[in-house]
Amino acid sequence: MVVTAALLVLAWRNRSQWLPAARAHRSSATLSQNRSLVELGMMAVAVTLAAALAVTG
Repeated sequence: MVVTAALLVLAWRNRSQWLPAARAHRSSATLSQNRSLVELGMMAVAVTLAAALAVTG
């Protein structure tokens, strides 16, 4: 639940702050890549935890 909540907060923050800045070209490519990699990493953790819970459930 904690990872899911963290993903929701991160996604909300990215969509409300980072995405408009990226569209207006106020965000660098490096920053965009770093933020997307963090979000992707958290998604991988969430899926891994879900799979582990499904197996041990």
